[in-house]
Amino acid sequence: ILDVAQPNSPKITVSELLQQLSVTQAELENIK
Repeated sequence: ILDVAQPNSPKITVSELLQQLSVTQAELENIK
């Protein structure tokens, strides 16, 4: 989805992606 081949204009950083993933996992755990 994200074009990693263009580091000059990154839409999202790896740290932001990992943080969003952690938040999503936490929300899924709360649903259970």
